Amino acid sequence: MSAIVTIPDLQSFVAEGRQGLLIDVRSVSEFATGHIPGAIHMPLEQVESRVDDLDASLPIILICKSGQRARMAAALVKPCRPEAKVLDGGTDAWREAGLPTGGQL
Repeated sequence: MSAIVTIPDLQSFVAEGRQGLLIDVRSVSEFATGHIPGAIHMPLEQVESRVDDLDASLPIILICKSGQRARMAAALVKPCRPEAKVLDGGTDAWREAGLPTGGQL
């Protein structure tokens, strides 16, 4: 089971200016419709092959629409990045909380 980050946890993380990698694993078209500010787009099908490109000194928070694909991505990166966390509820929960987005979400 992947470690979870809640919306309030991520809000605090962003507001405090803490360093980390917000990785959005949704499709190109989903990402283009809106995403959490500062998120890096890395579609799920690319995660395993690109995990070595990620700064190992920074924490990873994986994001998708609702959390399912982010959990799949966490399983893919677990061998080399076991600390990776999943945003509980994904961009749906972020939007429902009325939080700002990049793009048009």
